[in-house]
Amino acid sequence: MNILVVEDNRVAAQFLVKTLARMGHTSQCAENGALAWAMFQSTPFEVVISDWEMPEMDGLQLCRLVRDYSDTLYTYFILLTAKSQVEDKVLGLQAGADDFLVKPLDSGELMARLEVGSRIITIHKQMANMVSSLHAAQQRFSELFLGLPIAGVTIDEMGRVQEWNRAFESLINLQGKMIYEESLLDTITPLEMRPELEKEIGELLEGKHISDYEWHFKEKGNVERYLLWNAIPLTSFNGTITGAIHTLIDITQMKRTEQQVRQYSEELEGKQKELWRVNALLHQQALTDGLTGLSNHRAFQENLNQEYMRAQRHFTPLSVIMADVDYFKRFNDSFGHPAGDEVLKTVATLIRDTARGTDCVARYGGEEFVMVLVNTDAEGAFQVAERIRKAVESFPWAMRPITLSLGVSALRTDSKSATEVLGEADFALYRSKQEGRNRVTLHHSSSDGELISAA
Repeated sequence: MNILVVEDNRVAAQFLVKTLARMGHTSQCAENGALAWAMFQSTPFEVVISDWEMPEMDGLQLCRLVRDYSDTLYTYFILLTAKSQVEDKVLGLQAGADDFLVKPLDSGELMARLEVGSRIITIHKQMANMVSSLHAAQQRFSELFLGLPIAGVTIDEMGRVQEWNRAFESLINLQGKMIYEESLLDTITPLEMRPELEKEIGELLEGKHISDYEWHFKEKGNVERYLLWNAIPLTSFNGTITGAIHTLIDITQMKRTEQQVRQYSEELEGKQKELWRVNALLHQQALTDGLTGLSNHRAFQENLNQEYMRAQRHFTPLSVIMADVDYFKRFNDSFGHPAGDEVLKTVATLIRDTARGTDCVARYGGEEFVMVLVNTDAEGAFQVAERIRKAVESFPWAMRPITLSLGVSALRTDSKSATEVLGEADFALYRSKQEGRNRVTLHHSSSDGELISAA
């Protein structure tokens, strides 16, 4: 991969460049964020590894600029920092960072992070190609629609004109008049037929098709006109009606063009559903951890904030469990990162199997996992955490025993934010590791200060 290294320490930068070269990557260096931003705009980079604190422009500012830059494909952004607090990670993730490397740098961890980045970049490229193909298909349809030998017009869910073709302009003699966002009824309906056609369009936008509806009316000069009206509703991926496509043809042209109209209409409906499907897939992948299949950090934060506000409104209990695989780095060093990935996937499965359907289970980052338990008080969450700990401890691991350290916190009447509840679970997790690991620690609070109970 082509990697931009942003590091104001020349020795550290050269070490990182040499390490990347040994891994088979090409890289360029910038000594500060401002220089890196200039280089990024002129040269495409798949990955940016940036120090956090630098003169002129720090890593967070650079990350925000990269995320807002719309002329490139997705760039995987890794922050290189000595900061390890939850609050610092949240700041980095909010700025758009994908991952973190903590100083001093470990080459094995660097390789693993880059492998994850490569997978994510590949997924983004595949999705971009799919979206591009769909847009091209829609463009081809628009060109076909414009050149159809019969009059065509589309409306939105309010009955307002959105698109029309040249045949429609000729049919109703627009003569350059702009009818976009105007009512279709105001555009084409003879006054004496308006009540009847209002009823037909109303039923159309409720899902009914209009088939071979014949208009017979007189234009100015007492000239009789016969038109045949067909229309079908357009639906989104989830079935919501978003508008309709209409065709108006002279009765003599109906038999020659009816089949072509249906084909084009079905193609448009199919392409719109496919676009909705791809967008739904993109949204799902943006909220899912690629390794474990659990919710990712972004999805967890959204869920925690939503459940926190719901619990505050309805005065219902809410708890958070944070878990960390004990001595995971040692395991990776001993058995390699592929084996470590298998451990993380198995731990994720054990946690998910213990959780209820209403609980949010997420990979917080690295070997850390987190759960949001709705309608669950501290005691109930402690019991869930203990079941998880026992499930991991008793699992027949192939290489060596694996254990979890866990921290539990619960919403209190004086809790100030979701971040505070999460921080208390993280603090309890820290105490579990301090007390010897493979244990659950419950965070309490009293007027005398913080109290921690463990089991």
